[in-house]
Amino acid sequence: MGSAVAVRAMACAAVAAMMCGCSMDNRYYVRPHDSPDLQAGVAELHPSQSGPVPLELGVTFKSDGKVSASASDALYEAVRKGITEKGRWNVQRLGGAGDDFTTAVAAALPAAGAADPPQDPAVATAPQRLLVLVENSPDLSFGTWLSYFVSGMTYGADSVQHVTDRYDVTIRYRGGSGEERVYRSAQDMVFATGSKTFGRSEEGLEGLKHYPAIPEAFENIVDNSVNGLRRGTASVGLPGNTVTDPPAP
Repeated sequence: MGSAVAVRAMACAAVAAMMCGCSMDNRYYVRPHDSPDLQAGVAELHPSQSGPVPLELGVTFKSDGKVSASASDALYEAVRKGITEKGRWNVQRLGGAGDDFTTAVAAALPAAGAADPPQDPAVATAPQRLLVLVENSPDLSFGTWLSYFVSGMTYGADSVQHVTDRYDVTIRYRGGSGEERVYRSAQDMVFATGSKTFGRSEEGLEGLKHYPAIPEAFENIVDNSVNGLRRGTASVGLPGNTVTDPPAP
């Protein structure tokens, strides 16, 4: 997963990593942007009946507007892992690693209202579906690259931190009765260097959890987008039969 997401997006970080030796203390942080969707996650993503329930899952990872097949595979595995571990879903992949679901995710939702036509029974009985689009905007500027290079040369004595990647996440979910909703959120990945000998600057990173490598940080971004930052909240289910997850550790 690390190389899949990091090949282009974290090129500047690799420079510092190559120079790090045993004295550098490199960390990755996830900084969420405030949004209601990110707080709650995909609230409907809990089958009201006992599982495992069939769920079609299609994913696309784009960096600088281009689809990355390897990163899409990593994204699929991260989403699948997160939603199957509770035994509620039987996930079936839609398409393959190089498929671009951008148009399907961004398509206009049908208008809701009393005048809606009767629902097509075929839609109501179709498998539930989750489409996930992650659009990465990496910072590959020369200034950022140079600052990490200098930090590597000084073995982290020159502490550096930058938002190296912004991840815009769009999720389209179709429930068991055919209703659809789109969720949008954004999160930043921050790469911070420091020195095990001279310490590091934590300014601006207070309250953020750090990760030792890109795969763990990226899986957290995916988990936040699907399950939300505010865990333990009532999600879906029939009236009087809601499902509630325990708070995250």
